[in-house]
Amino acid sequence: MHKSHALAILLISLQLPAVSQAADFAITTGLVRNIFHDPYARELNVPIDLNIEHGRWTFDFIDTYYSRSASAPRASAKPDKPQSGERAVRIGNKVIWIPKPKKPKRGIPAREGWGDLTVNSAYNLVAANASRPFFDVTGGLTLPTGDMAKGFSTGATEGSIGFNVGMAHQQLSYSASIQRNFNGQVKGEQTQDTWSSDLTLIYNLGGGFTVGAAYDYAQATNRRATSSRQFSLLSSYELTPLDKVNLNFGHGFGSADATQTLTLSYTHFF
Repeated sequence: MHKSHALAILLISLQLPAVSQAADFAITTGLVRNIFHDPYARELNVPIDLNIEHGRWTFDFIDTYYSRSASAPRASAKPDKPQSGERAVRIGNKVIWIPKPKKPKRGIPAREGWGDLTVNSAYNLVAANASRPFFDVTGGLTLPTGDMAKGFSTGATEGSIGFNVGMAHQQLSYSASIQRNFNGQVKGEQTQDTWSSDLTLIYNLGGGFTVGAAYDYAQATNRRATSSRQFSLLSSYELTPLDKVNLNFGHGFGSADATQTLTLSYTHFF
């Protein structure tokens, strides 16, 4: 398991601080638009993140509703041997088979459904201040609650462990994380455990505006696929002390990545 780019950006959005943010409970939702190299591969996702802070602990409960125009009921272990009437398309880090459309200009009907539920946690070993970095130990668990027949779930329970380190100054903050992902074995795929990491830089412009940049890397879960790399530009505006909106743009560099990812999200703090 590794964080999808949409999930990574959703979590980064929570790191873009509102000026008066002092809540222990927050909910974030929005729209994520992914465009791939393949003209028929499109995604419009609605992620929902419930964030809870208690003492040194932070928990995230995340699920995503997918609308995907190049989904397929199964992945192929032999992407070099398509069946009659089907063609190979990369979605994320997987090669899947989709029916060849009779009318290519109309594309492929979208499939919709919920993905797997992800529960992430972090324990703050060292609190941040002006003279020393913060250090968090992180862990995650993904439960196969999504629709496997539509391609929204691996059908396996997956886990991760890692750490996050960084500095938080009044205007500038930055962080780096690394994570080991223990991926479930999916029938018909040569799945492997993977590494993922990200670098994030955030700058507070004042007046409720925050901007930043992030680089996200994820090793391919399938040995036949390429690793995933994406650079993102981040922005946030504080509507009220308890409400903010986030607008992020990402570009993928891996052959299986979305060439463009546009994320518009809203966060409310309780």
